[in-house]
Amino acid sequence: MSFIKSKWQGSKFEEKLKDESVNGDMDTTATPIGLSLKIMEIGDWDMDTVIGVSKLHNLEMEKIRILTVCIRDDINNNLQWAKPIQVNPVDELWYEIDNSSVYVYRKIGGVYDANPLFDSIGYNRGWITILYEA
Repeated sequence: MSFIKSKWQGSKFEEKLKDESVNGDMDTTATPIGLSLKIMEIGDWDMDTVIGVSKLHNLEMEKIRILTVCIRDDINNNLQWAKPIQVNPVDELWYEIDNSSVYVYRKIGGVYDANPLFDSIGYNRGWITILYEA
């Protein structure tokens, strides 16, 4: 399937992404290339005391094409991207997925333990973004 710029511009998809009235989780209509975008807030996560969080994705796993996880520090000054599964013991942040949920973990004894920049609650820790076949 090819990308048609005029069709993309006419879809107002970019405007939906920039809409400041959108709060929390977002599930858009299909893009011009036949895919939909789902953005889920991770929500509260005191990374000093809790090693992982999970979010229901409510999607058919075989239709998921791209998944990313991004966290931010308590002062919203630093974004960090999770790896898809812990490949080796030095990995600090990773995610896994199954038929119902996305799981995000941090390394025990790693940089997020006892780190005052990652222990606030009442704060959205970051986002899980999924591009999937509609």
